[in-house]
Amino acid sequence: MKYFLATVSFLFSFISVAFIVGLFILVLFSPSPQLAFVGVGLSWKLLPGTLLGFWAGIHSARMALHESEDKERKRRGKDES
Repeated sequence: MKYFLATVSFLFSFISVAFIVGLFILVLFSPSPQLAFVGVGLSWKLLPGTLLGFWAGIHSARMALHESEDKERKRRGKDES
């Protein structure tokens, strides 16, 4: 269950950060006719959002796994007493 939560957390963070950074880049630079969408990609306009989204997703997944490990340790401590 904790890996499912970490995966969902990664995907949500990755997509939302990539979308928000993509919107910011789209507003900052005028859109070209070929590239008028916001999302994940390797274009120079989409790469910052992709990289920041990937970093935020990894951080979010690690925090989700870390919190579940702390809860599991506390539960084990109560069971042993």
